Amino acid sequence: MIPEDKQWGRESENGTWSGLIGLVSSGKADAALCFIGALDERKKVVDFTEPYTSNDLTFALIFRKCSSQHMLHDPFENRNMVGILTVFLLMPFMFRLLGAAKSSYSI
Repeated sequence: MIPEDKQWGRESENGTWSGLIGLVSSGKADAALCFIGALDERKKVVDFTEPYTSNDLTFALIFRKCSSQHMLHDPFENRNMVGILTVFLLMPFMFRLLGAAKSSYSI
């Protein structure tokens, strides 16, 4: 069930809730499964479980200063650049082969 306002839930001036919190608190939905913040205001209206998982993404990069002349290829190693260029050069031929194979099946 998707709430009409497509929101997690906000308390309105008259004390009712919108979104998923409103659906659960009004009994229109038994539960809501989503990445929603367990705020103190929401905890007063519905019960929250402890989080089952955590999906933290972390990126570690070394930023090197590069000149504007080398900005496109400097972040990649040479073997990666060769691989990318090879794919770009081979793709038109692959599409042509796939297109020819497809048309041979037509009646």
